[in-house]
Amino acid sequence: MRFRDLGPYTGLCESQCSLLHGQRTWVPLPAFTVRLYHDVNLAEVTDESSSDFILGAYPYPNPSMVQPNEREQLDQFLSEWLSYCLHHGLADLSTYGIDINELSGTGY
Repeated sequence: MRFRDLGPYTGLCESQCSLLHGQRTWVPLPAFTVRLYHDVNLAEVTDESSSDFILGAYPYPNPSMVQPNEREQLDQFLSEWLSYCLHHGLADLSTYGIDINELSGTGY
């Protein structure tokens, strides 16, 4: 995760991840941009690096074959990925006063 913009009420961070096996990338995973809303404890996947805007719903079928619930799927992926990182990551979150047993999520 890399913070690109961090203000008092919102933040913007970029994430790129991949699964490694030894020194080789085994499975490249999508890169995404996340808008953080600090005052309401909310995060949503956005793609502000391109002219594409992720709509809340899409008609189906459509020329790009985007799924009707594309935003919901991206937000769910973010939730599961962050939960996995919190439970299996290498950072000591107790330094920040965070107890991972109290975190909600998918239980990875």
